[in-house]
Amino acid sequence: RELIDNTDAVIYIKNKAGRYRLINRRYEQLFGLSNEDGLGKTDYDIFQKGAADVFRRNDLNVIGNEKPLQIQEIVPHEDGSHIYISQKFPLYDAEGVLYGVCGISTDVTKRKRMEEALAAREQQQAVVAELGQEALAGLDLSELMDQVVNRVAPLR
Repeated sequence: RELIDNTDAVIYIKNKAGRYRLINRRYEQLFGLSNEDGLGKTDYDIFQKGAADVFRRNDLNVIGNEKPLQIQEIVPHEDGSHIYISQKFPLYDAEGVLYGVCGISTDVTKRKRMEEALAAREQQQAVVAELGQEALAGLDLSELMDQVVNRVAPLR
């Protein structure tokens, strides 16, 4: 238990019916639910239907294919939606019978937002470089200003 409770990842185990069998401390902190209170609940008891539908579909994919799945999931938080990379894999009992799914989900929201900001900045720089080339090529000021308005404004 110490191992799963001392990580920033959200870790959980669900049975084949989608009922929680275990949640770690990070899950408890983020979603305000103790491990004891979470036992037997489904995603539909904790999240809005749209999010719960996606989580259940991903779990059923793991159960149906009996193969691990790495997926990006959008998870609602109090401060808005967060982006997670989730590793989900089937769990088997001692006789080799599939009994559930384990998930390890890592919040990558900050990284994704930084990547998006960097991509936007690179796009802006490319447009400015192109406009600089056009200015050097002899566009008159009026045409150059029209190009600036038409090409830079959509990037905001």
